[in-house]
Formats: sequence, C-alpha cells, structure tokens
Amino acid sequence: VLAHPVQLKLDNEKLDDMVGELVEYGLRGIEVLYWNHTAAQTSYYKMLTEKYSLIQTGGSDFHGPNRTETKLGVGAGNLEIPMEFYENLKKEAGR
Repeated sequence: VLAHPVQLKLDNEKLDDMVGELVEYGLRGIEVLYWNHTAAQTSYYKMLTEKYSLIQTGGSDFHGPNRTETKLGVGAGNLEIPMEFYENLKKEAGR
C-alpha cells in the first residue's frame, strides 16, 4: 500500500504515472484517508484506486506516545476510517 502519497510531493500526472508503474510491481492499495489530506487530494487518490483497481486504506499516522499531537485512530484531527477499508484490506491480505 502506498502510504500518505501527499508526502511524495508529485503533481497529479506524475503520481498517476508512478502508481501505474507500482501496480506492475505489485501495488495493491493507496492510503486515501489520512488526517493531513485535503478534500481534493482524497478525491484524487480515490480516483486512482478506481482507475487501477486498488483498495483504499486510511491511517492516523500514530507512532506512539513520542508524537503527542497525533492520536491513535484520529491523527491530529477527527479522521474516521470506514470499517469497509479494514474488511477490504483483510480480504486482500488473504489473496
């Protein structure tokens, strides 16, 4: 899964190209929901998952108590990851 693609700092065209190449190497998902993504980024990443038949994931970027600004499950905001993401990830892991 490509985690927080926003941190790659690529424009949409270059990210699309990169995702297409990574799919050839076995990429199976993109972190669509991330506490720091804008609505436009979330929408674009969702479109990429549909274009390349990838699963959508999400994450709070929680790394433990050493990062007090990031809370488990919600990040630095009020992120909510649908249970469907977990179920799809679980199915994909079983393939």
